[in-house]
Amino acid sequence: MERIIVPLPVPSAASAASRPVVRTDRLAVAHVLVLVQGAVLVASTIEATVFLAFAGPASRMSLALTAGAAVLTMVTAAALGGGSGRARRWTLVAESGVVVVTLVDLVLAMLMTGEPLGPVALLAGLVVPVGVIAILRRR
Repeated sequence: MERIIVPLPVPSAASAASRPVVRTDRLAVAHVLVLVQGAVLVASTIEATVFLAFAGPASRMSLALTAGAAVLTMVTAAALGGGSGRARRWTLVAESGVVVVTLVDLVLAMLMTGEPLGPVALLAGLVVPVGVIAILRRR
């Protein structure tokens, strides 16, 4: 049996430059997690807008805070995806704040209702931020 050797095409510099760069490092994972958090905040902003139609002007502050958090999170996610050191520091501070607020919310829920927060609230408020902090601290 005879072997047939087929030469593979050698990629040129132009084709190598046009290929997308696939990042598989920890910073890319943190970028995606922060992007998901931003998407959740965008959905919460839409929800707050609908709620504003029924609750009246009393909920404007909630809408403003949620929309502001959504914008800041999306901007930070974009900068984090670009490898910005400043965005990394801001993300560490913001995620630490999310963990603190969620822990306070958890303690209040336990004291007031005797039950912990739901699994989605714990996942979004504790697990994801702690994961992002751990990923960014390793770097």
